[in-house]
Amino acid sequence: MIPGPHLRQQLRCADVTVPVLFSTAMWTRLKTGQVVDLAWLKQQEIMCCACPEAKKDKTNTLCLFTTRACHSNNNKKVVMIAHLERELRRHMEIKAIYKATLDRMQEYQRYWLHTAKENGLSDLISKFQQISPRTSADSFPKTSPMQLPATTWNPNLAAIADQAKQHGWYIEPNEIELRELVGRGSTADIYRGMWRGLDVAVKCINSGFFQSNRNCQTWFAQELETLSHQRHPFVLRLMGACFDLPDKGWVVTEFLSRRTLKEWLHGQSERQRQRLIPLPPLEERIDKGLEIAQAMQYLHDQKLKMFFSPGTYVYMAPEVIRCEPYSEKVDVYSFSIILNELITGQFPYIEYDYGPTKIALKVGETRLRPALPEKCSQLEELTDLILQSWDENPQNRPSFATITCSLRNIREKIVESVGG
Repeated sequence: MIPGPHLRQQLRCADVTVPVLFSTAMWTRLKTGQVVDLAWLKQQEIMCCACPEAKKDKTNTLCLFTTRACHSNNNKKVVMIAHLERELRRHMEIKAIYKATLDRMQEYQRYWLHTAKENGLSDLISKFQQISPRTSADSFPKTSPMQLPATTWNPNLAAIADQAKQHGWYIEPNEIELRELVGRGSTADIYRGMWRGLDVAVKCINSGFFQSNRNCQTWFAQELETLSHQRHPFVLRLMGACFDLPDKGWVVTEFLSRRTLKEWLHGQSERQRQRLIPLPPLEERIDKGLEIAQAMQYLHDQKLKMFFSPGTYVYMAPEVIRCEPYSEKVDVYSFSIILNELITGQFPYIEYDYGPTKIALKVGETRLRPALPEKCSQLEELTDLILQSWDENPQNRPSFATITCSLRNIREKIVESVGG
């Protein structure tokens, strides 16, 4: 039963818009056209049809309208429930990723132990005979920070420190003036600093990192050894290092005041579909990709023994996500994601409503890849190069020498087509 036009108009004016429960007496007044005291009506304890009390009383209730306030509260509850459901799904996805990762790590642990045994490393095997596939990390021996004196250098670090002194890149901490913080990571903070009149970038490694165990000193020495031999226009140049461990283990490099690749391509915005700045010309975007490829070719040609974190989920190769053995071809995969980002002008996987962990799960398990550039004869060769570079089989991915050559040829064709 619907009240007449005059009453509906009064109810709209009274901010009454969606279903409420009226008693039989009230409904009698409404349907007989009696004028309702709207102020009184708004002050009454009107039950929403979603309330438990409403379900108990089925004899004298007719559902017509409810107040905006009640409707607003229900909307808030719906939004809250939706948010909790999304959080639950996200945590379930993370759990699934960690479980799959743990299972693969256990498989590869058994594989490498078997390989070591076949090669006569019985002493190593005997130490792990009691380790079951479900052994937790807490059962492994840990190195206490107290076991490593702050002033003790292992042979690797001592050797690289002597090399730094001989070649003039040993820096005392008091020579550097730290200025503003420009970056922060899990193991180090990056500052802009001043050293002998030059702007430099100072990577200040956390003291707790060195106090954990002696292997961290080996990593520090290896990074300095690698950087000290780099001479390439697109590879960051090492200026020196501080060896006052554990508090002042610093890596000092040239300071690049220009924008990052992300800032150049996307501006200051975070991940979103809509661009806030104009897309740079295609020729310039290919130039950026070519510079990255040239730097990576230089590093790969040196066949360096690198110790590094394989990257973030969005750019991470599927074999790394699955905790499988990997080669330098993981860099080719990561480059393909960056090259595709340069050509499309879109953040990787922005077309999906996924977080980083779900992206990793989809990449590792279902071969998910970002959306390719729109079909265009001018971009056909670039698209083919991207597809080859993120091939699921690492052996099918081209080398950086091949990528560099391909990008040069593609760039020349685009320049000629524009000039013609």
